Amino acid sequence: MESGVIVFRFYRNLFIPHFTLQTPDSYKGKIMYKKLKSDEFIRVLSSGSCVLLCAEGKKGKTVTPIAWNMPVNDIPPIAAFALDSNHFITELILSAKKFSVCIPDMKMLKKVLACGSVSGRKKDKFKAFGIKYEKNPKNGLMKIKDCAAYMECRLKKDLKFSGVDLIIADITRAKVKSDMFDKGWITGKFKSIHSVGNMYGASLGKRFKF
Repeated sequence: MESGVIVFRFYRNLFIPHFTLQTPDSYKGKIMYKKLKSDEFIRVLSSGSCVLLCAEGKKGKTVTPIAWNMPVNDIPPIAAFALDSNHFITELILSAKKFSVCIPDMKMLKKVLACGSVSGRKKDKFKAFGIKYEKNPKNGLMKIKDCAAYMECRLKKDLKFSGVDLIIADITRAKVKSDMFDKGWITGKFKSIHSVGNMYGASLGKRFKF
C-alpha cells in the first residue's frame, strides 16, 4: 500500500470496510469546541470529506457515513446530501425532518468504516461499535463525541432521483474543535477522510492561501 493512502471499499455513497486499520488513540483531555457564525457554517463542509449523519425517530436511531455531501449556499447556510432511498438514515430524516452532521477525522476511521458495514435497521450501531454521543436538550439532535465538528440541520426539501434522495437542509447550528479551525480547516491538525475512487481514500494535504 502506498504511503499515506488508506484503502477501503466504497459503494455508492457509503463506506464499507475492506480491512481493519490501526488508528491513533483518541484525544486526551477536555475537547474545546467553538461556535461558528452562520456565515461560517458552510466552510465546515467545504473540504468535501466524509460525514456521519445522525437521526432518530419512532423506529430507532442510526449513524451513517456519507461521502456525497456538499455546500449549497452560505447565506442562508444550506447543504445537500445524496442518500440511498432505501437506507434507514433516509427514512429517519424524512420522518423526523431534522438530523445532525458530524465531521470525523482519521482518529475515528475504524468507527466510520464499521458504521458503513451494517444497516441501522438490523443493529444499534452506537452500542455495537462503542459510539458515544450527546444530545441537545432543546431539540434531541445527537453529537458524536470526539468528532472534529458537528452541525444541526433542518430538512428543507427532498428531491428524488432513481433510487437516490437528495436531501436539502438548512444548517441551524455548528460547532468545531477550536484547534482545528480558524477561518477554515487547519489541515495540519484536521486529518479528513475522503473517498478518491477505486477503493482508495486520502486525507487533505498542506493548505495554502489563494
